[in-house]
Amino acid sequence: MFKFAENLKNLFLVKSRLDELQRILKEKRVTAEVGGGMVKVIMDGQQNVIDIEFDDELLKDKKMLHDLLISALNEAKRRSQEVAAEEMKNLLGDFAGDLGNVGPLIPS
Repeated sequence: MFKFAENLKNLFLVKSRLDELQRILKEKRVTAEVGGGMVKVIMDGQQNVIDIEFDDELLKDKKMLHDLLISALNEAKRRSQEVAAEEMKNLLGDFAGDLGNVGPLIPS
């Protein structure tokens, strides 16, 4: 019974830390530039697109704009995921391993 109560307490602590993580990630920004700076995407740590900028010359080449935009979005997403993983590691540390059977549910 004591182990259950301890695990429940740990779950509430993890929830609190995950809530804090979401607040932190909402404020984080990553930038991806492709095509020599022709396309720039800014994304937050929750993988929400904040801004997209592109060179006006790309309006003449829809295919290139399309390809560069996809590339920039994918790169920004990758960077945002790296930031999220690092922040989670910093906030939770090895705590997830101390949760018994619940630990595997927390991404590392």
